Amino acid sequence: MACKLDSNQKSQWFSWIYINVNFEVQPSIGHHVLVGKDRLTYEISYGPEIKLLDHTHLKTYKLKLP
Repeated sequence: MACKLDSNQKSQWFSWIYINVNFEVQPSIGHHVLVGKDRLTYEISYGPEIKLLDHTHLKTYKLKLP
């Protein structure tokens, strides 16, 4: 799983912080059979409050069944 921190913003007038984080994940069946690739974008704010902002399906892999 890859993780990229997109932005870290803080307001000087208010005491709050929010961070947007993108995760690229590869769901699997078992330990080694990858079935696709997705990107999840979360907003994490002071409190803490965590919101899923976006879920993008990037790719589907064909399964090789025995």
